[in-house]
Amino acid sequence: METKEITFETAQLRIQEILSLLDSGKITLSEIETLLDEAQSLIDFSLSRLQDAENQLQKWKESHE
Repeated sequence: METKEITFETAQLRIQEILSLLDSGKITLSEIETLLDEAQSLIDFSLSRLQDAENQLQKWKESHE
């Protein structure tokens, strides 16, 4: 999944899907490795978006004090 073309909400949904697949126990080790890589990418993307939002909020707060 290309993180440049997704939203925060889409990333969160995909992470939940990946967790469900991992919990199912019905996937191969190779699939697990691929899904973990994808999940890490989505988590990094999500954390970056949250940090951006926090920075914007902080700037807004500072400009309205």
